[in-house]
Amino acid sequence: MTVPAPVAAGIRSANEEIRDRLILHAVFLQRMKTGEVRRLVKFLNDDVFPDLTEIYLGRLARIEAKDGLDAGTWTTRRYRDMMAQADLVIKEGMAEVQERTGDLLFKQAQHEARFLVGTIQSAVPINLDLRLPNLQLLRSVVVSRPFQGKLLKEWYGDQTEALQKKVRQQFRIGLAEGESIPQLVRRLRGKGGLYDQTRHGVEAITRTAVNHVTTHSRLETGKRNESVIQAGRWLSTLDTKTTPICQARDGMKIDLQKGPFPPAHIGCRSDLSFELKSWEELGIDLDEAPPGTRESLNGAVPETQTYPEWLRKNLDREWMDPKTKKTKTIGEWVLGKKKKELFRRGNLRLDQFVDDHGKALTFDELEALEAKVLKKAGKLAPPPKPKPRLLRGHEVRSKVKTNLARIDDEIKALEAQSESQWQEIGRMEKERFEAIRKGADPATLPSTASLGEGLDRTVQKVTQLRRNRSTVVQDILRVDDPMKVVLDVNVKGRGSSRIRSEAARGSEFLQSILSRTVFGRSQVNFRFQRLPARERAYHWQGTVHLSSTHAAQTYVHELGHALEWKFPKMGEAARDFLKTRSKLDDPKWPGLQKLSAITGNKRYKARERAWKDRFIHPYMGKFYETGSTEISSMALEYLVADPLRLMEKDPEMFDFIVDLIRGFHF
Repeated sequence: MTVPAPVAAGIRSANEEIRDRLILHAVFLQRMKTGEVRRLVKFLNDDVFPDLTEIYLGRLARIEAKDGLDAGTWTTRRYRDMMAQADLVIKEGMAEVQERTGDLLFKQAQHEARFLVGTIQSAVPINLDLRLPNLQLLRSVVVSRPFQGKLLKEWYGDQTEALQKKVRQQFRIGLAEGESIPQLVRRLRGKGGLYDQTRHGVEAITRTAVNHVTTHSRLETGKRNESVIQAGRWLSTLDTKTTPICQARDGMKIDLQKGPFPPAHIGCRSDLSFELKSWEELGIDLDEAPPGTRESLNGAVPETQTYPEWLRKNLDREWMDPKTKKTKTIGEWVLGKKKKELFRRGNLRLDQFVDDHGKALTFDELEALEAKVLKKAGKLAPPPKPKPRLLRGHEVRSKVKTNLARIDDEIKALEAQSESQWQEIGRMEKERFEAIRKGADPATLPSTASLGEGLDRTVQKVTQLRRNRSTVVQDILRVDDPMKVVLDVNVKGRGSSRIRSEAARGSEFLQSILSRTVFGRSQVNFRFQRLPARERAYHWQGTVHLSSTHAAQTYVHELGHALEWKFPKMGEAARDFLKTRSKLDDPKWPGLQKLSAITGNKRYKARERAWKDRFIHPYMGKFYETGSTEISSMALEYLVADPLRLMEKDPEMFDFIVDLIRGFHF
């Protein structure tokens, strides 16, 4: 550690400076929370709730036309199918919200660690050689540490289940009361309805999660620098909204190993600050240093003060605006010029015109605001990345068979359970009918409603398991480090929305199974050219040619050709596989034949020939004079369209394509 040039006398203590910087940072952080919450809510409003409403309106209209809406409608198969489809939209939508929140929290964890180091280093006149936690540790803060007793994924899982359950509950109530379709939907999107409740839930989770990640990122940074830090200190935002527990803990000295740590409750705004050891405790010889340097590192603990008191003391302190490059006072940042003067004169209380929902910041804007401090912290060092262990084709088949057997056993058990539930409902309904016929009051008889709800849940589980069965191969093939596959689709006019949708599905499937570690690239880009409807798709030098009539599996097929063009070793492996399967060295093998003759499909041209083999589709053996093949493209098409059939009918090809995309052939 080195002593710099003399520092002017009268400097404030480092601990005061750290506390004040963290309080201002908390102001910016509240605005960042507001901005990011708005982005999440906008996603729900634009991409999730409209799809849900469309499902309910369309399906209920069809149910009403065919069956009529009555108290028993919820037991019909159409109604259950509608709810199953809606459940899937809710699940996928909330999963996307969770993923976006997780991405934000990981960025915030990195920012917070660097900000704390930069803040401490900026507050002292000597180099303390502070250390940063690694990225692996910060990621564990986001995904592996619970707040208020639950992990982030559990909070969003509960939010998902609550929305699914409440939709069913509200619809049952509405149907029982004879409400119309618009009235039923109003229970969802009306003021105070289920959509509003979900928005509030997402906001509460996000704000609390940001506080949790902020605190624990600072905590891990503090632990790595315990040679410099003497203790943590609880900072509460003391105003009319502060809860009793946070009021009681304000100013509390915190043991970094034991806690307690914020957040103390959902929506908590409390903060974690740190206090440095004195220069004597640090073992630094400052006897010859200027007085100001010694005073800044005297280890003194700042006095406790409320947020309004802090703001009043710091109204005229300056902070640079990175957008305009102009200096603003802290009072102007927090309140604006006019409100700053009103507050200075004491004409208004702070909580009359300040709240957490005021000016919003994005995360990028927060980083820009605090860039000066972050520069002093340096960069986070990522942990060494081990190469992911990818299963080979035969291992995937073995795992698929195990998973299918388990799923089939679960489906069989649930189907037996549902049959028993149906029989019990039938028995009870028969008893009710006999009792009513004999003059019994229906209100006094046992209801089958709870049994119906149980049956409904059983059917949902079976539906979900069948979906899981159809995607078991894709789920196992999914990689942790996907290579982004970008298809530049810029089309307008009739059919353009279908083209964009199918292109996105095809690209997303491919990138879910292609590892950036294997291919050595984080992203690959291909071009798109639109064809007239019903023309045959094809690929040429990085451009895929398709029409509005082609489905996602055809996009995957043509992108398979594009991948071979981009990565020539894939093409070499495919040619070797075709050579082995076509038995070119066997004089008794029939050799090339017309595809139209092999398939009976006269749409194939006379010049299109293939090696006849046990391929599940003869087109896989197609011959090209250029050396191209249909091996990779057709196998990839089957992976998205019918992977179980490929695995069962041609395990050799299944193993080849899995090994190919996992780098075992190049």
